Amino acid sequence: MSDMITNLDSGDMVLRTWACIGLGNIGSDASSAAPKLKELLNDPSPDVQIEAARGLILIGSDIDDAFNTLTTLLGNDNQYVRLHAINRIDQLGNLLKPFETQLTDIKNSTSHWKIEALLGYTLESIDEPPQREPQPLSPVFAVNEPFSGTQGLVSPYTVAVKGRTINVTGPSGDKYDFYLFNAAGICVTSHTNLRGNATITPHKKPAAGLYTAHLRSGKRTETVKISLGR
Repeated sequence: MSDMITNLDSGDMVLRTWACIGLGNIGSDASSAAPKLKELLNDPSPDVQIEAARGLILIGSDIDDAFNTLTTLLGNDNQYVRLHAINRIDQLGNLLKPFETQLTDIKNSTSHWKIEALLGYTLESIDEPPQREPQPLSPVFAVNEPFSGTQGLVSPYTVAVKGRTINVTGPSGDKYDFYLFNAAGICVTSHTNLRGNATITPHKKPAAGLYTAHLRSGKRTETVKISLGR
């Protein structure tokens, strides 16, 4: 756990994000990290803010501040930040039961139809326990959504990267869309109406480095950090 707490101060946003996720998965035993997680509610990266908020709620510390951070990010200009925030809210289950009235008010007042729809599902399942599956760290890419042991996105999808080639594995009958964004938030490739297994090569040849992949299937959008090689 000490390494995760150290990584909260990393200059690498991915490491900070991962540290928040891991400490949240530990729960109340990671309470010593709560002061630093609270500081990260103001991190320059919205992804880090979201994971710090999730971590605090799972730990049981500064819950009001964490909830306010998540709901504020529901109004972010970037749709993927909004979806990341609503997914985390959805996964926190009954830990957000005290905020049921506030969530209902947001659902009824939001101008984003996706947020309205997803909050509807969240409120229907708000008595369920939170999702806090462990997340194995892959040397190829870092997972940004915790779906039980898949090292991938929307279960049962998985992702693997070799060089600049991205391989997505999924059920043959399910349709999904795939988007790849660089660190500046610019979409460098998109593929829609994919089914089953797909091999994706970016339309343009992006520089080697970290990217954020988004997979949209049905009502859910999940993200994953991937590393493209040379």
